Amino acid sequence: MTAQLSPEPVTEQPERPAGGMFGGHPRALLPIWGVAMWDFVSFWGMQAILMMYMIMGLGIAKPTAMGVMGAYMGLGFLVTVLAGLVSDRLLGQERTLLWSAILVMLGHICLSLIPGIPGLVAGLVGVGLGSGGIKAAGVSTLGTFYAEGDERRYAGFSLFYFGLNLGAFAGPIVTGLVQGKWGFHAGFMTAGVGMALGLVMYFALRKDVRTPETMTVKNPLGPNETWKPVAVLVGIVAVASVLWMTGLLNPGNLSTWVAITAATLAVAYFSRILTSARTSDVEKSRLKAYIPLWVSSVLFWSLFMQIFTVLPVYAEGRVDFDIFGWTMPLAWIFSINPVWVIIMATVFAWLWARLDDRAPVAALKFAIALVVLGVAYLCFIPFAGGGKGTVPLLAIVGILFLFSVGELLISPVGMALVTKLAPQNWKTQTVGVFFLSPAIGSALAGVIGQRYNPDNEVVYFGFLGVAAIVVGLLIAGAAKTLTRLMGGVR
Repeated sequence: MTAQLSPEPVTEQPERPAGGMFGGHPRALLPIWGVAMWDFVSFWGMQAILMMYMIMGLGIAKPTAMGVMGAYMGLGFLVTVLAGLVSDRLLGQERTLLWSAILVMLGHICLSLIPGIPGLVAGLVGVGLGSGGIKAAGVSTLGTFYAEGDERRYAGFSLFYFGLNLGAFAGPIVTGLVQGKWGFHAGFMTAGVGMALGLVMYFALRKDVRTPETMTVKNPLGPNETWKPVAVLVGIVAVASVLWMTGLLNPGNLSTWVAITAATLAVAYFSRILTSARTSDVEKSRLKAYIPLWVSSVLFWSLFMQIFTVLPVYAEGRVDFDIFGWTMPLAWIFSINPVWVIIMATVFAWLWARLDDRAPVAALKFAIALVVLGVAYLCFIPFAGGGKGTVPLLAIVGILFLFSVGELLISPVGMALVTKLAPQNWKTQTVGVFFLSPAIGSALAGVIGQRYNPDNEVVYFGFLGVAAIVVGLLIAGAAKTLTRLMGGVR
């Protein structure tokens, strides 16, 4: 038995993107965007009510809920490495994308139909595994439709990111309304219906994604290697079970373990790819120059992802949600960031296409993103020490604008950059390593968030803001050197 599945009919991949949509971008952008957008509808919709479900619905303490939330978000990115392995060695990019979407839908069904902790665990595992697969396979698949020197790649990924945030905007609005009227489980079911709609759309347009490049298993397992993934899976389950039974692993420190696991995997993967004979010298040089950017991305996401850990607790106790006598649902605060991204993504896509090779290099974009996010954290300080309802909603809207600008400077740019730098024989797995950065950052958002104290906000927000600005300035100073080491990849 081999890992290569039976051949299926595919379409030929053009050397250049086929025209007809979004200024000549490939037709495959639409179905890939569609399934990822509906994943964001379901993912963000669930995120909007998940913290409150754990605290109010299941009675979990706030610090523990923050840790679980951080661990869950981290796992959603951590499994992109597993998805990369599945794609490169078992299924190929397109099939991995499809089956990941199915897993997301099944996870939401578990959350909505199975009560209590068992439903929480089963649902988070399904959604986490599936969403991680969509991230890795979706990004790597889209990257195959752009030639290496095609400057429209960054604009294409900005448009892709714009579409994702349409889903991120709609998800909290819909699930917040449904949860408020019919309860948490109805909200989770709504998220699952969204993913089902995404699958229907994908099947209707799937032919544009099925090319020799996306259907081929890049590095298939040999006949005598099929035991390896099974052994790894069994080993992971065994180690986790022992840690849990001995108490070393518990709900309070889940996010710490996820961060440690993701960091260990990142080191192992970078080492493996950089020492492989199947990686050329040029590819090794590019990857080495990318590592400092990857590390800076960890810091960025550890701060950004506190939208899901600290912000709900902060907003519930501090923000005035009254709008001319109408009280806005707490869940809707999660739609503010996507709204800004929707507005600004088209601006950035136009800007990068307009500037072409005069645009800031990727390293400089990373640096600016960190500085902007650091400034956003410092903007919390003037409101420190107030009581319930003392923080204007408009202030949060402005702060989240800065969050969104930073996100657009690092996330779509990072996705596009890694598809350029990824060694030919490690494409999807390298994308998986890229997502280990937000995996660690998301988990750390849970760890750091547990230190948040309403009575010490000046120190908390001030320290994190200054740290981001300092690291951003260091990356800016090294931008020219890093770009040269990347062999001119911008």
